[in-house]
Amino acid sequence: MTKTSRTIAKAKAIAKRDRWPEWAVRTELDALAVLDHGCYFDRWDADFVVDFFRKYLHHSTGEWAGHPFELLPWQRRNLIYPLFGWKRKDHTRRYRRGGVWIPKKNGKTTLAAGIIMYLLIADDEPGAQVFSAANDKSQAGMIYRECAGMVRQSPDLARILEPVDSRKEILHPRENAYYAALSADVPTKEGLNISGLVVDELHSLTDRSMWSTLAYGGAARRQPLLLSISTAGIYRPESIGWEQYRYAKGVLDEMIEDWSFLPLVYEADPDASWTSPSVWRKANPSYAITTKVDAFREECREAVESPTKQNDFLRYRLNIWVQQNIRAIDLRIWDEAPMHDLDLTDRRPWYGGLDLGGSSDLSAWILASRCPEDPEAIDLRCRFWIPEETLRGKHPNAGLYQQWVNSGHLVATSGAVIDERFIQASIIEDSTTLNLVDGNIDRIFNGMRLQTELLEEGVTLVALGQGFLSMGGPTKKFLDLVAARRVHHFGHPVLRWMADNVVLQFNPAGMPKVDKAKSSQKVDGIVATIMAIDRIERHAVPEPEGFQAFVFGMAAR
Repeated sequence: MTKTSRTIAKAKAIAKRDRWPEWAVRTELDALAVLDHGCYFDRWDADFVVDFFRKYLHHSTGEWAGHPFELLPWQRRNLIYPLFGWKRKDHTRRYRRGGVWIPKKNGKTTLAAGIIMYLLIADDEPGAQVFSAANDKSQAGMIYRECAGMVRQSPDLARILEPVDSRKEILHPRENAYYAALSADVPTKEGLNISGLVVDELHSLTDRSMWSTLAYGGAARRQPLLLSISTAGIYRPESIGWEQYRYAKGVLDEMIEDWSFLPLVYEADPDASWTSPSVWRKANPSYAITTKVDAFREECREAVESPTKQNDFLRYRLNIWVQQNIRAIDLRIWDEAPMHDLDLTDRRPWYGGLDLGGSSDLSAWILASRCPEDPEAIDLRCRFWIPEETLRGKHPNAGLYQQWVNSGHLVATSGAVIDERFIQASIIEDSTTLNLVDGNIDRIFNGMRLQTELLEEGVTLVALGQGFLSMGGPTKKFLDLVAARRVHHFGHPVLRWMADNVVLQFNPAGMPKVDKAKSSQKVDGIVATIMAIDRIERHAVPEPEGFQAFVFGMAAR
């Protein structure tokens, strides 16, 4: 920006002369709008919108259902007053676009519905066509239901508006106007003559063509409004959400000179202490009103205990953009698992997980059993192998591996590639000294010979897929056990190192699995542990007769 504080002082002098609110001119962009573009603030129009909310709109859900929509102070002063009070010299709205970025549970959906209702009924736009847009039908339906609920709660609105639930539309026949909820998973939106558009949860929108079509759909209108209201998302530099968030921040920081764009961003500083109530309050303008303090505290406790929940807390509660990859295990919690004597002669059932690494890298065989001292916990017994030549080469972990070989926590097998015969012998040894029921092996691994020969020795290894369907449930169980300090690993240094390397990925249903490709280092031992837990869980619910033979036969195809 090239303007100085004297520019703001000059604009404020005009504001004082014309009796605008003292807070109307806040930034250099406001000053530029006044001095260079002839904009002014109309307090009467701003108050009219506030009165419309209070008089005609009622909450339709939750504890405030049936009560008039009284705008909260931040909604009134920071969004509604600027959005509808600022005018251009031709008396149309100054702001044609805006971006509101705010954590969940701050009344975002209800506020969006209220703005839609105003644009449909009271915006003085002939034949208004107002739309909400979302990434999918479910999200699109949320704002529609809020709008339709407001209509049904108000006798005044019910007399002039007709909700059509089957099409997610609200008709205004007398004015030849309507509102419709759109989603990206239906055909293209070409040909719309948009007077107002509210995009819900922009961070999730993946259809750039839809965004472009809607963004330019109001070109024929005299004062079109495009407003996005969203929570922070998963950081992807090419995404529409990140692009628009950065634009809003650029305008807010006055790095982008766009006096027609209204930015409103509530978020915590990523470097602030996210467990502090003062940080929660700063990021949530409806804190202790629509957001409950007790819920905040409980969710924060859960996030402290479980790293997998930290990203959700940061994103949904503090509006901080997060990475797709989530480090899964807090070593502080991992190290708090209790120690006890491990009796290998008590003949309790053990279950295995075998994850064979690359030909020149680590392989893991993990045995898991329910702990006699805590039936909800599991005891682990770990074996790890590495080809001897890897220790002598230029492998980046050669020094670390050698330390573990020296301490007896890692076994070096002869040669340049992993010795499957040695691993086979070790598994057979375990089956004779322990009550080994069965185990899992990675289905992708070409281990038919190993499986067949182990089966001949009485050891069953079941082929297990590594996708979300197979690994999602046992991975979640493993993470819950870790959070409860119920994975008794006895401080095994190799497994601890691997626990610190784990990165998760999630499917759309929220199920986790270890992302080997994006984990910073080896995680074979954790994957093998999860596979062993899968066998424990499957035996807790008896499998159909012949199940293992069927799975083994399928794996052989």
